[in-house]
Amino acid sequence: MRQTIGADLDPRIGALDLDLTENTESSGGVATADLQDILSQALKNRAEIEAQRQQLAIDDANVRVANNNLKPDLNLSANYTSNGLGGISFANSAAGPVVVSNGGFGDSLSQLGGFNFPTYGMSLQLRLPIRNRAAAADLGSALVSKEKQSL
Repeated sequence: MRQTIGADLDPRIGALDLDLTENTESSGGVATADLQDILSQALKNRAEIEAQRQQLAIDDANVRVANNNLKPDLNLSANYTSNGLGGISFANSAAGPVVVSNGGFGDSLSQLGGFNFPTYGMSLQLRLPIRNRAAAADLGSALVSKEKQSL
């Protein structure tokens, strides 16, 4: 209070006693609390600490992804499709004349559902990251970012 009114600027006034007009004794009971519980509750409710934890988790994920990009990658894929043919079709038989058949959209859908003209495909791809400087630079950046966040 002396600082608020500027009385502490003069050393003589600072030596004077304060006469309080209100009683300093509390009429109700003072609540006691466990200091450890209060500190843990305060740390749990701080948003910036939770944001820091999330950023560290993101940095850990970035390091794992960058580290995986330096490893070989094997990709296997397969596909199966069914086709339906519609419109006018010509069938050439070895023993006789050319047979012409008219087909429309309905014939095409029935062939599609009947799997009359299937197509199969398969591919295998191996990627070897030999001297992949971009992946190594990404790993370095992720490690630096993680180190910076952990300080």
